[in-house]
Amino acid sequence: MKSEDASNLRKTLFNRENWLTMYLPGAIAILANNLMGLAAAAIVLAIYTFIVSYFFKGSNKYGVIILVVLLFELALTSFAPEKWPMETIFFFKRIVNNIIPSIILLWFMLANKPFPQVLTEKIYPELKAMSFSQTKAYVNIFKKISLFWIAGYLLKICILISFYPPDEKTIVILDTIFGIPFYVCWSIFGFLYGNSQLKKLESTSLTQQSQ
Repeated sequence: MKSEDASNLRKTLFNRENWLTMYLPGAIAILANNLMGLAAAAIVLAIYTFIVSYFFKGSNKYGVIILVVLLFELALTSFAPEKWPMETIFFFKRIVNNIIPSIILLWFMLANKPFPQVLTEKIYPELKAMSFSQTKAYVNIFKKISLFWIAGYLLKICILISFYPPDEKTIVILDTIFGIPFYVCWSIFGFLYGNSQLKKLESTSLTQQSQ
């Protein structure tokens, strides 16, 4: 990989949004679970999520998404039958936490403003100035990345369901696998695919302009 591509990949993986919405909450959840247990970890993570959603300046779309996820989690906890064990409640929270991003990604995609495009243009604002940034081919690159993420979330849901009924140990293991490792792997693939397709699009655009 070229040094420029490697630098852009690091920028993509370690931007502010990723630190606040993925890496820090992931570390907090693991630490809180080890120190206080699964129920306490969920409470601590809910508090953190609320704080981030409230103070996420300049990233209102992220704040809204985080808040929607939190409200769904709180509603599920509040209205879950009393006979349900805590592990079952947390299990269905995981299902919901994969359904919501899938719906959001699909919604943005159908609105012709794929969420990966919104994120990428926030990290790399210079893309908006490119001559091909208003083309259908440009938007389709990010639509395909959206579909890849939706497929990933659906895969996670299927795997989670296969482990029903859950126990605390299983939940912790699945959270570890489907947390940061999943996000990083999917982000790397999305970056590599998007980067290669954008370079092809740029090359095609330059060729057309020179003719």
